[in-house]
Amino acid sequence: MRYGLVSETSLTRPSEVLTTLGERIRAGRVALGLTQAALAAQVGCSSEMLRKFEADAKRPSLAVVERLADCFGMVGAERVSFLAAGGNERSTEPVPVPWFPRTKLQPPRLRSDLLARPRLVARLRDALKHARLILVAAPAGAGKTTLLTSALAEFSGDSAWISLDDDDNDPARFFAVLLAALDQLAPGAAAAALPLMHALETQQADRTTQVRQAVATLINAVMERLHAPGWLILDDLHVINEPLVHAALEYLMNQLPVSLTLVIATRHDPLLPLARLRARRELLEIRLPDLRFTAAETADLLTDCLGLPLSAGEVSALYQRTEGWAAGLSLLAASLTALESADERARFLAHLVQTDRYLFDYLAEEVLDRQDAATRSFLLDTAILPELTPQACQTITGREDAAALLDTLYRRNLFLVTLRSEQKVAYRYHDLFRAFLLERLRRDAPERLRELHRRAARSAADPQRATEHLLQAELWDAAADSIEAIGERLLISSAHHTARMLIEALPKTTVAARPRLRSILGRCALQRWDAAAAVGLLGGAAADFTHMGDTIGQGEALVFLSTALSRAGDLKRARDAAEQALLLPLAPPRRIQLLAERSWHHVIGGTWPQAVADLDEAISIVERAGDAGAFPALSVAVTGFLMGLPGGLARINRFSRLVETHAAPDDRLLHVAAAVMRAWAAIWSDRWVEADAENQRALELLAPIEAFTAMHAEIFIQQPVCAALQGNTALADEHFTRMLAALEQQDGLRRAWRISSLHALARVRWLQGKGDELRAIRRRMAAALNARVWPTDVALCREIGALVHLADGHVEPAIAELRVVADDQARVAIAPVLGDPRLHLAHAYLLAGHSDMARSAAGPALAAMRRDAAPGRLRWQGAALVIPILRLYAAGGPHAEFAATALAHLDDSAR
Repeated sequence: MRYGLVSETSLTRPSEVLTTLGERIRAGRVALGLTQAALAAQVGCSSEMLRKFEADAKRPSLAVVERLADCFGMVGAERVSFLAAGGNERSTEPVPVPWFPRTKLQPPRLRSDLLARPRLVARLRDALKHARLILVAAPAGAGKTTLLTSALAEFSGDSAWISLDDDDNDPARFFAVLLAALDQLAPGAAAAALPLMHALETQQADRTTQVRQAVATLINAVMERLHAPGWLILDDLHVINEPLVHAALEYLMNQLPVSLTLVIATRHDPLLPLARLRARRELLEIRLPDLRFTAAETADLLTDCLGLPLSAGEVSALYQRTEGWAAGLSLLAASLTALESADERARFLAHLVQTDRYLFDYLAEEVLDRQDAATRSFLLDTAILPELTPQACQTITGREDAAALLDTLYRRNLFLVTLRSEQKVAYRYHDLFRAFLLERLRRDAPERLRELHRRAARSAADPQRATEHLLQAELWDAAADSIEAIGERLLISSAHHTARMLIEALPKTTVAARPRLRSILGRCALQRWDAAAAVGLLGGAAADFTHMGDTIGQGEALVFLSTALSRAGDLKRARDAAEQALLLPLAPPRRIQLLAERSWHHVIGGTWPQAVADLDEAISIVERAGDAGAFPALSVAVTGFLMGLPGGLARINRFSRLVETHAAPDDRLLHVAAAVMRAWAAIWSDRWVEADAENQRALELLAPIEAFTAMHAEIFIQQPVCAALQGNTALADEHFTRMLAALEQQDGLRRAWRISSLHALARVRWLQGKGDELRAIRRRMAAALNARVWPTDVALCREIGALVHLADGHVEPAIAELRVVADDQARVAIAPVLGDPRLHLAHAYLLAGHSDMARSAAGPALAAMRRDAAPGRLRWQGAALVIPILRLYAAGGPHAEFAATALAHLDDSAR
């Protein structure tokens, strides 16, 4: 209940401004003329707890602070300041995951007519002393959520709440929600696990190990920050059927710190080791018999809380028939509220006792059928809306009193749940009640249901929401047109899961007749790194576009087909598709993408000058036109492998200037690409701290991106390399573990990046002198080679094989292998990002006593590093290896000055 606004002046003393939260609470209470007991009753806590709040001996939870602000009538800046002062000192910076509603992390609002259940709340509170898991398992409507919400109001510790839904079966989304919740519970805990969240995007391999690593990292961070007892509450776990999510939960439960208790509300038992927990007495179970209202509680609820004029006999009849089932009592109360006479109530109860139908089905129909015609129509019509706002309901129903009616329905407990928002009034129907209403519409008025979706589609401001309504209305062609219109936007934002879901909701015949839809599906497959599926979809779409004479569509499909074929390892067909596309009219974004793809082909083919020319032309297209639409394609073109070509640092500067000049703040992938490139530049220039900072910035920007991108892979390689070159072996190993586990979950990325990632790991093990591990990695690299390998993969494997020879003291075999690798380096850019295998050859020559041959081998490598101002690549070779070579050159010759400067830098770093 709100008593009116408490002004800022009422919260100040005559001569000083109130500073502590307790002072502000006390001043607000006095201004309203309330006792501590009266205010405590309004905000749902005990008067003793409120006394502690006012004495600043205890900090209230965020939910209590919000209810206090409501009571005091605080708005605007005053409310923001008040909330910031409370909430258990939680971080004001949210975890950057905007792709799920933040209301999932908030418990439902406590109702004023709630019946206190101290016997159950006491059990929950006592369980904190011993329970690892609190399981509240009962059928729908048993009062699970209400119990936990009311217990939270009396809980003095910290808590995190997650309301689960079907979308949380996506492991990436579930883990993002878990990160955000635990970051509220232990501010800063999510940062350590953010990089691992992106590895959970696809479901094409066994990812149990990766999940455990992610959860373990998160648990470690929570342990460092959470010391007082806390709850992690998962509501509606029964909607989760994804095995990987259950595996994450089991590991989380098994590894929970003693300060944290997991609380689960579900309709059925979860896939967790409950028997073991029972044996260890680490499990509190609250089930339907516990949740059922007793006869006394039923009487208190119906007569005292709800104020129904029922006799003792009527209360007893309701209790016997419902067996204390909370939803049944609530439904009956809603029906009985409309019955004024004792005779009407008696007939209703008599009919109830005689029915053979399931209680919820009967009561749901009774609630609906007992409404007046206008209200009944409003309930049915608005059931198609996932979110009920006054404006949306008015548009669908034509009722100008939609806002007032929504408020009335909520106060009458007609299955409306509030969605907290400072910007608008919003509700949603209880899921079961909404399902019942939609089923009634489908059964009794299917054409009406389709018409309602047509109305919603016409009025929806969000194109995606409009598309969903068109699909429900079975307006297939209009829905297909809409998907084609929004497909590019969804793909640019990496929302490929959404795009695919919309297309797959169409009839197969509609999809088959529209090559643009199949082209979008092919690009979705590319973002999932499913190259085989992408080749089939894009190849078929390109053929259909050709038959239709649509050269624009044909060119676009061929561009992405070239990318898909490259990822599949079919380089000849990829080049053919690219050359065919170049003969067709291409929009700037597609031409940029094609030039980058062709640049990659030239690198593999050994024609470096043409690779550089194609890449520079791709950047020049944006520089000349300033075309914002070309930027997303440019972000894909600028990978570390390509930017490591001659002139890489200058190219990175050009790209960064373009991003700063033209990219909008919400162009996340562009800003990520710029950060990744700046990190490479920092590594090449021996500025490791700067590289780490750019990595972190990129990961924060990538947090809400749905897809696992190549940029994730580049960051995962940069991080361990930076740590290793700074001498932090433990951190490097941790990063390598994450990197390899992340790539293991991506079928396409695993093939594309596995050799490169193992090569980076092997080079670190070489620097660390770990010969046994180096040999093991070489065997893994050899096993990863297959019939469709890139020339670079073979060269990288040869280089590590040569390092194994050197580690074993076999210099001559190493020289023989490194000669081939050095020739590959001159012909094909096998390591343009870091290091140069020709320096390894020079090292081997020195070991064999051939200093002249060492100078000859090292000269081209030093010239390239001098040209590109990249002394950081020398460090990647290892100080023990390059210092003798630099000393050799510092004595005189064409690179004497560069060698002397680099030598001094390495000596300073070593000291």
